[in-house]
Amino acid sequence: MPSMRNSPPWPGSFACSRAGRSRTSLPEAVEPLLGALDNPRLHDHPHQAAYVFGALCMVYVFLGEPERAVQYGERAVGLSRKTGVAWQHSRQLASLACALIQCGRSAEAEAFFLHATSLPRGEDWLKFLFVDLAYCDLLLDQGRSQEVFRWLGSYVDWARSSGSWQLMGMLQLCLGNAHLRRSAEAPEALGLALEFLSEGFLLMRKQGTPMLITPALTSRAAVHRLRGSFELAWRDLDEALFISTGAGTRLFQVDVCLERCRLFLAMGKLAQARSELGAARKLLLQRGYHRRDRDLAELSAQVSTPSMASVDPGPGPLPRG
Repeated sequence: MPSMRNSPPWPGSFACSRAGRSRTSLPEAVEPLLGALDNPRLHDHPHQAAYVFGALCMVYVFLGEPERAVQYGERAVGLSRKTGVAWQHSRQLASLACALIQCGRSAEAEAFFLHATSLPRGEDWLKFLFVDLAYCDLLLDQGRSQEVFRWLGSYVDWARSSGSWQLMGMLQLCLGNAHLRRSAEAPEALGLALEFLSEGFLLMRKQGTPMLITPALTSRAAVHRLRGSFELAWRDLDEALFISTGAGTRLFQVDVCLERCRLFLAMGKLAQARSELGAARKLLLQRGYHRRDRDLAELSAQVSTPSMASVDPGPGPLPRG
């Protein structure tokens, strides 16, 4: 089985790495990417230009500016088509699809994912891992966790010896979220969810990109909540909020607020749940983060009904990894 050590980084990763290691925020780390667009020679090299536009697409997804991310993603797709390189075009299609998901345009996103996953892989199949993980994120939104296990099954055998902490952390996070989603019908899956999410958390921390562990912490907090371990859930959410606030990743801040709302509901604290929901709603309206519209509506109904305050709201949305 080939090693992942030479696999190219997923779009936006080097900007995230720079922010995590230099203790700057993501908006500051993205400046070199924007500066690269001013270089007139960049546009003479479609491969490099596609990479920069794709990276900007993913960075603006993290920043909670999905409409702007879509604009960069569309440019990346157009440029990557000119390269004639299947994995490059597939990756930019997936980046655009990620941005569309955050805008609530899931049907369009799925069409781009299906196109991306249908491109010939040849010997470069390993370079498609980001594409597969991103598509599985959409499948989880749709409650299709069993398809996620089938889709990622070919990666699991060599996972622990792959050599890439970042991509392995993302793989563990996705599988952990799949077990978390499955726990609605199979409560015993919570143990597996905790195992995978904890390993993903440790791998991402080793990678040195702390902002990328926020989704793992938020999902793990949901597992702790469902297991009744409220203190552990708060510990993870406090760290997730601290990291996402410092890094400027507003996308993750929304998910943290929603999970804090669910935790307050599980504890029967209706007033605090309403406050957290208000914070999430404000961020959603400011950023056009329509992916969570349904979750917002469901939680709004629960906080409006006092008798529902002590009813656990379930797994909730699965944060983007």
